[in-house]
Amino acid sequence: MAQWQYETFCTELNRSVDFDEELRKILQNYGMKGWELVQVLQPKNDTRYHLVFKTERSLYPNLEPAKQ
Repeated sequence: MAQWQYETFCTELNRSVDFDEELRKILQNYGMKGWELVQVLQPKNDTRYHLVFKTERSLYPNLEPAKQ
């Protein structure tokens, strides 16, 4: 059975630049690190977007190769 870990990234996407390009950079950055976007939240009266990412957590972290 898979176990997941989650991370939330909060950003105020700058409307004066290309919105799609700025979002693509964020998604590309997290995706290259193995994170998957699972939710986008924008609470009322909040100009920030809250991007929720998940990645699979190893069931046996001690068996993973050391990071260099």
